[in-house]
Amino acid sequence: SKKLGVSAPSSRKVQGISVDFLVNRFERCLKKEFGSKFNDNTTFDDLAILLWGPREQRFSKTVDLLGHASMPDTERDAPGVSLREAIAASNPKHVNDATMFISWTWRYKVREFLRALRNYCCDQDLDMAQSFV
Repeated sequence: SKKLGVSAPSSRKVQGISVDFLVNRFERCLKKEFGSKFNDNTTFDDLAILLWGPREQRFSKTVDLLGHASMPDTERDAPGVSLREAIAASNPKHVNDATMFISWTWRYKVREFLRALRNYCCDQDLDMAQSFV
């Protein structure tokens, strides 16, 4: 399993998503939405393609995961917000000030990353519902 590069967040307030939501609900949402296209080898880059289309045609298609593509962005006066904003709208207890920062790359496998998050919280005796990344 991957070792996470975890550190305290900067002094600037940044909103994060609870580890509990990520490891217990987000993965189920992905499996339900994408079926066998979401598997142990799916990277974050693969996930971006599933959600928004290939890089050269980004946003040519969008999958409205958790309502993020249809939710209105009031700053842009157009539809489409971040997944964090969509999660905050439907599951507000799962979004709060980040308690940790994680260094990651688009090439990480999503499931491996989620397992590493869960394992880190367990190893550090952290409450996943109160741990926000």
